[in-house]
Amino acid sequence: MRWDLSSRVEDYFEEDKSEYRRPIVEGGYVWPDDIFDGVLYPKAASMLHELRFLMGHDAFFKGVTAYLKTYSYSTADTHDLLKSMVKTSGLQLDEFFEQAFYKAGHPEFEVAFTWEDETKMATLLVKQVQTVDGATPIFKLPCEIAFYVKEERVMFKVMLDSTEQTLTFSLSAKPSVVEFDPRRWLLKKVKFDKSLELLLNQLRDSQEAWSRAEAAQGLGKLKSDMAVEGLKSAAAREQFWHVRSNALRALGEIGSDAALEALLALGLPKERRARRGLSNALGNFKKESARELLVRMLKEDESPYVRCESALSLAKAWPESALPHLKEAMGVSSPNDTLAEACLDAMGKLKGDEVNDTIMENLPYGKPTRVRIGALKAIKGRGYIRDEEVPIIKEIILHDKEFRVRLYAVNDLVRVLGDRRFMDEVHSTWSDKDLRVRRKGLETYHELAAATEFSAAMSNLRAEVEQLKEENRKLARRAQ
Repeated sequence: MRWDLSSRVEDYFEEDKSEYRRPIVEGGYVWPDDIFDGVLYPKAASMLHELRFLMGHDAFFKGVTAYLKTYSYSTADTHDLLKSMVKTSGLQLDEFFEQAFYKAGHPEFEVAFTWEDETKMATLLVKQVQTVDGATPIFKLPCEIAFYVKEERVMFKVMLDSTEQTLTFSLSAKPSVVEFDPRRWLLKKVKFDKSLELLLNQLRDSQEAWSRAEAAQGLGKLKSDMAVEGLKSAAAREQFWHVRSNALRALGEIGSDAALEALLALGLPKERRARRGLSNALGNFKKESARELLVRMLKEDESPYVRCESALSLAKAWPESALPHLKEAMGVSSPNDTLAEACLDAMGKLKGDEVNDTIMENLPYGKPTRVRIGALKAIKGRGYIRDEEVPIIKEIILHDKEFRVRLYAVNDLVRVLGDRRFMDEVHSTWSDKDLRVRRKGLETYHELAAATEFSAAMSNLRAEVEQLKEENRKLARRAQ
C-alpha cells in the first residue's frame, strides 16, 4: 500500500515541478476537466493518509463512516468532511485541513544526524526548505523518528512546525539505524544524507520494507564498491520485490566490475518486477556479458514489461547494435502493444536512416495507438523533429482521430521540444473536441509564444550590442 501510494504521488510531484502548483480545493478553472489532475487524486489521497495518522485508525474510519451516512444522496464539500471528523474524534482539525486542502505544495525537508558519545544524545537538525509564499506555508505535522539501539527499535513522535528545528533524543547507545518518517505517513520530499554504514544497517535491519528500499537507493547514489556485498545480499534474500528491485538498480548505479559480477551471480529473479530492476541495472554496463543477458531477456522473458525494460537498456548501452534486436521484438505480440511502443521509444537513442524510416512507418493513423505514441516518443528522445516528419505531426495535431495521439503530440512532443514551427497548429487546438487536448494546447501555445518573444528580445539585444560596438569603433578611429 505504501509503495502504491508513493508511486502515484510521483505524478503529483512531476506536475507540481514542471507545470503548476495549486491547492486541492480550487474554484478557478477554465474547463471542469482541468481539476482532475495529480493534485486532486494522488495528493488528496496522501492528505487523507496523513489525516488517518493524525486522528488514529479507529477515529479516522468512524469519521469517514459518519460522513458517508450523513451526506449520502446529498451534496457535501470539504468543510462537511471536517465537521464529521471533528465530531467523531473530538480533535481540533481546522489547522490541518487548512494546510492540507486549502493551501498548495508540500514540505521539503533537509535532515542531518549527529551523535554525542559522552552524553549519549542523538540530534536531528530538521529544516523545511520549500519556498514559502501565500500559497505554500511552513507545514505543521507530526512525524515519527526511529532509532535502532542494541537490536531494539525506539520510536519517538515529534511535531514539525518551524523553518529549522533541533531535536534531541537520549539513547542508551549509538543507534545503528536512524529513520525519518519510516512508515511513510507524510507527503514530503526529504534530503537526508547518511553514511555508508548507516545505509547498510538500514538495508539489513529495518523493520519497514519501504525504508529498506530507500536505503538501497541511497547506497546506489554513493557509488561505492563497499556497498556491493550488502546490496547483493538484499537482492538475494528480500521477499518484497520493491526492495530487491532497488538493490539491483543500485548495483547498476555503482557500475563497477564488482557490481556487474554481483548482478550476474544473482541470476534471474523469480518476481517479474525484480527482473525489471535487473534489466534497468544492466543498461549501465558495456561488458559483453551484460549485453548477452539483456538480449536474452528481451527475446525470452515471459513478462512483456521485462522485455520493455530490456529494450530501453539495450538501446542505452549499445545504441550501435541494438536496432536488429528491437525490430525483431516489435513483432512480438504484447498487451496493448506495450513492447512495440517500448522498442520504438528505445530507438530515440539510435541513429541512422533505417531508424528514421521505422519511426516514420509507425506514425500514420491505422497503426495501433500505443505504437504511434512509441514513434512520437522516439522523436522526443532524439531531441528534434526532422523536416520530413513536420507535415505528419501537423496532420496529427489538426485532424487525428485518436485524442491520446493528439494529446501526446501537443503536450509531450511539441511542448517539450519547444518547436515553434507548430504554433499555428497548436493554437487551433482551442476548438479540439477533447478538453484535455484544448487545455494542453493552450498551455503549449503560450509557452511557445513566450519563447518567441524571448528569442526576438535576444535578437534585438544582440543587434543593439553590435550597433554600440560599431559606434565605439567609429569613435576610436576618429580619436586616432
